[in-house]
Amino acid sequence: MSNLGKYYEFELINALDNKKVKNIEPNYVYVLERLYGPLNKRKKIYCRHADKFIKPDVIITYEGIEKAISLKTGTACEVHRENVRTFIPFLRNLGISKNIYSSLS
Repeated sequence: MSNLGKYYEFELINALDNKKVKNIEPNYVYVLERLYGPLNKRKKIYCRHADKFIKPDVIITYEGIEKAISLKTGTACEVHRENVRTFIPFLRNLGISKNIYSSLS
């Protein structure tokens, strides 16, 4: 598979989908507990791709509650970077006070 991100998406889906919590690897259970809180080991997790070409990448369902996640690959030390010229209008649109973002520009 030429796209490493897609590979990891398929790996996650294969590791979680239609599996009881007790049969999921501990590192995945750790992440699931961060998403859902305490888990019942006898309950199933469902995992699928999100709609094509949109973020998030994967939808995880536990006890009927869906959580959308985006997987990241690479070596960058940042999660997301936004140009300040587009970020400030976004903040204004949210009604954020100019005092909050005036030091950004």
